Amino acid sequence: MLEAAEEIDDEIILNREIKKINLKKADSTELAESRLFNDEEIQLILKHIQRFGAIEDLLELQQIFDVDRIRQLEPYLFVNKEVKRKPQNWKLEISTSVSESINKATENNYSGDDLHFRTRIQLRPKIGIQSTLFFEKDAGEKWLPEKWFKGPDFTGFSLRFDPNRNTRFLLGDFLWNTGEGLVCGQGFQMGKSALVMNISGSHSGLRAKTSAEENKFFRGFAVEKSTKNFTGSLLISRHHRDAIIKNGEVQSLQTTGYHRTNSELEHNDALLLNEIGSGLSYHNRGVQVSWCGLLTQSDIPFHADPGNSTNLLLNSGISWQISLPGARTFGEAAVDQWKHTALISGWQFTPWKWFDLSVSFRRYSGNYSSVHGLAFSESRSVQNESGMYSGFRYYRKYWSFSGYADYYKNISPGEGEFGIQTGNDYLLQWDKKWKNGFNSTIRFRNEIKNSSNSFSRKSSLRFHLQYQINRQLTYRQRIEISRNATTQTSNGWLIYEDLKWKPVRGKWNFSCRWYSIRIEDFSTRIYTYENDIPMQYSFPALYAYPSRCYLLMNYSFNRAIQCWIKVESDFGKQSVGYQNSQLYIAGQNKWGWKFLIRYRI
Repeated sequence: MLEAAEEIDDEIILNREIKKINLKKADSTELAESRLFNDEEIQLILKHIQRFGAIEDLLELQQIFDVDRIRQLEPYLFVNKEVKRKPQNWKLEISTSVSESINKATENNYSGDDLHFRTRIQLRPKIGIQSTLFFEKDAGEKWLPEKWFKGPDFTGFSLRFDPNRNTRFLLGDFLWNTGEGLVCGQGFQMGKSALVMNISGSHSGLRAKTSAEENKFFRGFAVEKSTKNFTGSLLISRHHRDAIIKNGEVQSLQTTGYHRTNSELEHNDALLLNEIGSGLSYHNRGVQVSWCGLLTQSDIPFHADPGNSTNLLLNSGISWQISLPGARTFGEAAVDQWKHTALISGWQFTPWKWFDLSVSFRRYSGNYSSVHGLAFSESRSVQNESGMYSGFRYYRKYWSFSGYADYYKNISPGEGEFGIQTGNDYLLQWDKKWKNGFNSTIRFRNEIKNSSNSFSRKSSLRFHLQYQINRQLTYRQRIEISRNATTQTSNGWLIYEDLKWKPVRGKWNFSCRWYSIRIEDFSTRIYTYENDIPMQYSFPALYAYPSRCYLLMNYSFNRAIQCWIKVESDFGKQSVGYQNSQLYIAGQNKWGWKFLIRYRI
């Protein structure tokens, strides 16, 4: 899943349908949650607004960004000038999706049916108030066996109340992102990707949870208050989490959210967490310094510090962001109750007009313990790793060349036969914008991992072409080659053709894709990002079938009702083996469908 996460970091941002932002009314929270801007860019926008007032025209961005950056951002921004109209008192949105994957090539050992069900209800009775109700049942899970009610496996609720621009109250499920994520990092976090300059944390603070995540969130009450130079936050949470319990201690936390087999059901809500956290931030003229602390009490002790187990975990950290002309520094230092430390620090420079450079250093103690830690690292965990990352981007008017190099190692020996592990990872990418609507990308990535008794080297080469035929029609083609060398060498390649039709004015649009795949084994699998119905991401690991295709269609009945349907299929002959821990039978095909309907008032 780490390769999948790294794959979608840049592709989700570059390919997904991003909600347009009204720069005239957007605040720092909305700018951060959009994922379009880094922290330095957000500070520049806010400084411009503070100095000149609200942005009245996109041409004002020329005082903040260069022409190339404005061209990238323009499709996702607009300025809504004041128009006298009746105030909108309330808004209701109901989205329901049903999907099913039928795989005759596997013997289904799950306790539930193949249906995946998801519903989200959002209500905004007035400006500054939003409530969300969420239901989900994953494929393979049982519906709750209650006599009087048969409902989904997971239910979530959140309420956000902003009485003014400086105050926010949250009730129910919510997320908290502090500093670089050493103490608490939840939601979508950037990792290593082709966006080589986006390596710092989100610093987005408290926000309501509106997604299907079943474990990594808080459930309770929170408040956030801002003044001219200070922002303070307080949260209280009581939440059950999935966990593996052995010998009366918590061995690890589960994050998949699946409850399909007997073993997965045993881990369901096995741990109760009572938590209280607070944070304080000072910000003024490009300088932001923050402190945060989180106390976690569990009903079952954690197996944390060697030789010790505890029901209480305490984490605190100090983070900073300092923006200077042509440079920016950021970082966080955190400590737990046993004085085990975690540190990450980075710098970003623009020494010349067309050149950006980023450098980051991290050192996470082998025994540092944090329940909600999620930061920049090879494994995306905040434990037992030190590393040095550097990235660059050289860009001209119609082309750019970028890359990164990352060296990392374990601080303390790993478990079992692996011992000390080291690795290095680097990526090079060239992007070119041709005339007549052509865009091309060439990417090479290489990763080497060493341990006491093993060695692996995985490399991949990608050629990507996009052609904007006209305003409605877009064509994409990709060729990717993968190679993995351990005691044996395996190879693989993938080719896909993608077509997307979206009329400027029309009731329906569609996208379709066809794959041709030749991959020798699982070690050379290739992840790709696919367009999907709203509220879902699709990034399959392609290796088991020689062919795959999908068709995604969207139809708008009117302004209030829209529906999406996706049909996908994997097919072709394969030898007998195992796929996702299930017996695979040669010659069988796999197909699935997804349907979503959305109603807005």
